[in-house]
Amino acid sequence: MSQLFSPTKGFIFGSFLFDSIHFSQEKCCDIWNERYAISEHFFPLYNPLEDYYSKEMGQNLKRFFVIDFKLQEREDFVPAKLWADSIERKFMNNSNRIVNLDIGFLSLENFQLATGKPYSHRVYLGSGVYSDLTYIFEGKSYVSLKWTYPDYRDEKKIEQFNKWRAQLKASL
Repeated sequence: MSQLFSPTKGFIFGSFLFDSIHFSQEKCCDIWNERYAISEHFFPLYNPLEDYYSKEMGQNLKRFFVIDFKLQEREDFVPAKLWADSIERKFMNNSNRIVNLDIGFLSLENFQLATGKPYSHRVYLGSGVYSDLTYIFEGKSYVSLKWTYPDYRDEKKIEQFNKWRAQLKASL
C-alpha cells in the first residue's frame, strides 16, 4: 500500500492572447494583478496558433506570459481556470473573445494547462475543468509530449519554463 501525502506546491502561470485594438497589455496586467502578482513576464516570438485564434479574435493579436512566484496549492488550479473563463466572458465583443487567458500550473515534475475540453490524455479535475499534461520533467528539462500544443513545443518557451522551474525549486 502506498503512503498518501500532500504534493509539493507550484506556481500559477497565465498566457494572455488578446486583440490589441480592443485590449491592451496594461489591461491584461491589471486583470492578473487583481488575483495574482506578476513576478515575471515572457514575450514569446513563436506563436503558430495565432492564425487559429485570429478567426475569432481578429488579426492584431499580441501574446505574453505571466507567472506568480507565490507558492500555490494544486487545488488552486481549478478555481484559477474558472476565474480565467469568467474574465474571457466578461470582455467578449459580439460573442467573440477579445482576450484569451490560459492558466497553467508549473510543478517540479510537470507542467499542466487547464482546459474545458475532454480528450484521451486529459484528466478531469472537477467543475468542468480538465488537466492537459503539457510537459514532464525528465533529466534536466521539461519535455513536450506527442499531444503538446505546437506553440508549447518551442525551445525558447521550454527554456523559459525551465528557468521558472528553477525558481520554484529554490522557493521550495
